[in-house]
Amino acid sequence: MDYVEIGQVVKLKNSSQLMTVEAHDLDGIAYCVYFDDKCNIKRLEIDMDLLEDATNALKELERFQTDRLLHKNTFDLRIATMNILEELLEAHGVGDNKERDCADIMYEELERIVAQTIWFKNNRPEEMDGITYSEPTIEEQIDAFCDIQVFAGGEVGKLGYSNEQCLIEVGKEINSRTGEIVNGKFEKFKTEEAMSKWYKANFAQCKLNVE
Repeated sequence: MDYVEIGQVVKLKNSSQLMTVEAHDLDGIAYCVYFDDKCNIKRLEIDMDLLEDATNALKELERFQTDRLLHKNTFDLRIATMNILEELLEAHGVGDNKERDCADIMYEELERIVAQTIWFKNNRPEEMDGITYSEPTIEEQIDAFCDIQVFAGGEVGKLGYSNEQCLIEVGKEINSRTGEIVNGKFEKFKTEEAMSKWYKANFAQCKLNVE
């Protein structure tokens, strides 16, 4: 490669190891970071000629999970739901606190609705008015989470932006940050050194050319 950008995802030619560019110099050297198989941060100085672009929207998001070994965590529906609820709050301008009080309130209300639906199914099915309930299978839960992604991508498009390009930008941003899992959520390290390496998603370059 003749040129790399800070935050760009690259890999060595003939290698599958993904890395993020932290910096580069005028001599053609890229300073890259990646996580090893024990989730330790590793840094390399590599000649740009030995690198190739590896940016892919889905791979970028998956890498956030795999690099930090989050994909090995046991599935927890409460945490998964609260993660999504917290992002919906942000879309409405509300930032939750570290204790996730707002998302917790919303989840409790959701649980109340589920419990009430089950009660009506068992006691007054004639009053369900088209509402149904059945214990969800793993496949049905997967379908629900995938549908959420489909709808979210559609809304990004309605706002006038390329969903794929936005996901790439988000991937660059989250993968530039180091941290730890607290209360089921990834908490960023906010030391001066860690923050100096943060990449900020540039959504301006993701706008669609709509006539």
